Amino acid sequence: MRASGTFISAWVAGMAVLAVLLASPVPADSRSESSFCQTTDLRRMEERATGSRTQDVSLAMKNDVVDPGGVATARLFNRGKRKAGYGVALRIERLVHGKWSLDPASPKGPWPKKLGILNPGELSTCFRFTVPDSQPAGRYRFTVPVQIERKAAHRSALFQVRPQ
Repeated sequence: MRASGTFISAWVAGMAVLAVLLASPVPADSRSESSFCQTTDLRRMEERATGSRTQDVSLAMKNDVVDPGGVATARLFNRGKRKAGYGVALRIERLVHGKWSLDPASPKGPWPKKLGILNPGELSTCFRFTVPDSQPAGRYRFTVPVQIERKAAHRSALFQVRPQ
């Protein structure tokens, strides 16, 4: 009898802990990241695009401002009538004295030779860049290479790193 009472007490305690965990809110940032990376709504991407709205393929940012130590997240979307190719390579560039230059924290690769295809109306998987804790405040952009009808191009989206 005592063993089953101990088991029941442990089970009740475990259920109480589980109830607290389930009731705890998920951080808003991870909810919005998941929502941004899982949506199939092109209109939602249009709202987040920071580049040219006349391009068939654009890059949208999850947030316009990112804290040091945070994650900058971007996603390609195709609003055109032609297929587009893209890889996994990305660059982070910083605006310094009015010119864009490769940021020292930008991922260096090597990049796998993997090509994704965006059909009209489709969205890519998310690209992520973890902003270093020591990243200086300023204007940055995500840049991703794309290929549309055998023509190489790139798409960029702007974001700011907030002062520490």
